[in-house]
Amino acid sequence: MTLKQDGTSAYVGQFGKLSSPTSSRVLSLRSRRQSKAWGGAEGGTPGICHKRASSPRSGRRLFVIRHYIIIEIGPMAVARFAGWCNKSLSYLGFRAAALYPRLYAFARIRGLRTRHNVGNGKSAKLSCCHIPRFLALIFLAQSFLVVTGCGGPSDSKREATLTLGAYTTPREAYSKAIIPEFQRRWKANTGQEVEFQESYQGSGAQSRAITSGFEADIAALSLESDVTRIAEAGLIGHDWQTNQYRGIVSTSLVVIAVRPGNPLGVRDWADLTDLTRRGLKVLTPDPKTSGGAQWNIVAIYGAALRGYAGVPKDDPRAAREFLGRVLRNVSIMDKGARESITNFEKGVGDVAITYENEVLVGRQAGQKYDYVIPRSTILIENPVALVDSYVDKHGARRAAEGFIDFLWTRDAQRVFAKYGLRPVETATAQEFAAQFQPAGDVWKIDFLGGWKKVSQDIFGPNGVYTKSFEELHTAP
Repeated sequence: MTLKQDGTSAYVGQFGKLSSPTSSRVLSLRSRRQSKAWGGAEGGTPGICHKRASSPRSGRRLFVIRHYIIIEIGPMAVARFAGWCNKSLSYLGFRAAALYPRLYAFARIRGLRTRHNVGNGKSAKLSCCHIPRFLALIFLAQSFLVVTGCGGPSDSKREATLTLGAYTTPREAYSKAIIPEFQRRWKANTGQEVEFQESYQGSGAQSRAITSGFEADIAALSLESDVTRIAEAGLIGHDWQTNQYRGIVSTSLVVIAVRPGNPLGVRDWADLTDLTRRGLKVLTPDPKTSGGAQWNIVAIYGAALRGYAGVPKDDPRAAREFLGRVLRNVSIMDKGARESITNFEKGVGDVAITYENEVLVGRQAGQKYDYVIPRSTILIENPVALVDSYVDKHGARRAAEGFIDFLWTRDAQRVFAKYGLRPVETATAQEFAAQFQPAGDVWKIDFLGGWKKVSQDIFGPNGVYTKSFEELHTAP
């Protein structure tokens, strides 16, 4: 600020010169405030900053700091919102798209501060030439640094890693066919390579592992209650059952695997308790670790309630007693369905209660055994869900969502059918209908009130299975 001989004030600084008699009062008041702020005397010359006045260079830095936030918050907030609403936009895309409005905002601010440069009072023409070159380079570099890794994990990375936590039964379907086909298609469509880390164990054990810190991006489990456990732990934040299939990617039936030719003549659930077959050894997994085992227990109990086990219909007490008689013949409880059928293939046991697809896959591999579908059995429904907390932590949501969507395509459903699982997609189910044996009374878990109720009524502390198992192992 300088004082002219005619008594008017004129502001001189890095942004040009303002010379106007009408503005001298405003500038004088502003200068007084600045003088106080910087330690000037109240009685000093109006409009003059004393010893502690900022240099043009420090004023330039203050200007950059003050307006940098405005330049960031405005255009970048819009760009980030656009990227969030449209997940097909890559992070690189909307960062680059925000570059122009950022620079324009800076030019706008510069233009407003320099529009009084013209001595006749007219506004200076706004021009991007007001942008210092070093600032343009800084903003440009920052727009791309986040993409190259300085900003943390991002869906725009050229490579992504997905961790699949699954139950044991569909191992071959995922490992040998579905995952390789998805990787090929995803690479062709997006240019991104996806690596998979796979873990297979009993559904219940897998579910508890995920809630205990195993960072699976995708949970492919045997039953709904195992996914519910993960959601209740706060790891799944969305409604994973919103699509037309309610999150179910495949189905199967609970069946009885028998030795070639069925030498014991086992045809139905009641045959597993027939006193004429003394010493009958039955295999089924442990319900504490295996989702398949829970399906098996529910199938036996539900069939008895429906009157297909040689006991009165709709009689819970009779159904519980029947379940206890079947459990009395169980010789080995493995931790998972795959381990159970593997033991059966090695010659252990006379019959095995298992998934239909486990038998079909074994026969494809050259195993010699048969299976029978009881007159009444349950429809097994296998869910898949994205684990939000882990997938966002890994920055792999886009690829994970793409993989889950792929599971309901015709090609993926055909793979499930090839490996003995019944497809949920209508056209594929009709295409492979002849591959599967016809079934009689097939019912869903809803008959028993759904998995939430079943978890308490059958597998809870006072549940049907829990009490039957305790009585069996405490009896003299």
